[in-house]
Amino acid sequence: PVVEAKSLSPDTVKHIDRCGEKLHQNINKLLRAENHETKLDEDIALMTSIKEETQYPPGTRPFRSSDAQKELDNCLSGVSSSDCTLSLEIPFGLSRRQVMERLHHWTAVKHKEIMRESNHEHTELLKPTATRAAFLKDCSDLKREVVDSLGLEDC
Repeated sequence: PVVEAKSLSPDTVKHIDRCGEKLHQNINKLLRAENHETKLDEDIALMTSIKEETQYPPGTRPFRSSDAQKELDNCLSGVSSSDCTLSLEIPFGLSRRQVMERLHHWTAVKHKEIMRESNHEHTELLKPTATRAAFLKDCSDLKREVVDSLGLEDC
C-alpha cells in the first residue's frame, strides 16, 4: 500500500527526500567509479599489448626529459651488454596509496641515478675543453685565421 504524503510529518518527508538525494549521489559515484575502472582496464590492456613500450593511450602523458644533455641518449651502464632487472620491495601491510608513494619515490631516485650517470659522462667530456692548453689552442687557431685573412705568411 502507498502511504499518502499528507499522512507523513514534514520532518519525515524531508528525511526521505535527503535519503533519496543521497541514493542518487551514491549511484552517480558508483557509475563514475565503474567507468573509471573500465577506462583503466582499457589503458592497461593497450599499454601492455603494444610492442613499443613507450606508447601511451590518449590522455596519458608520456615521459618528457627536461634535460637536453645528449649523453642521455647513450646506453645506460648495466644494460650495454645484457638486460637488467630493476626491482622494488614492497613491505607487508602497505596500503595502495603508500605503495604508489613508494613507487613514485623509487622512480624519482632511479631518474636521478640515471641523470647522475649521464652528467658524469658529460663532465668527463667537458674536462679537456676547460684547460689552459685548450684555451691556448683556440687562441692559436684565431691567430692563424687572422694571419691568413691578412695574407701574411707564417714566420
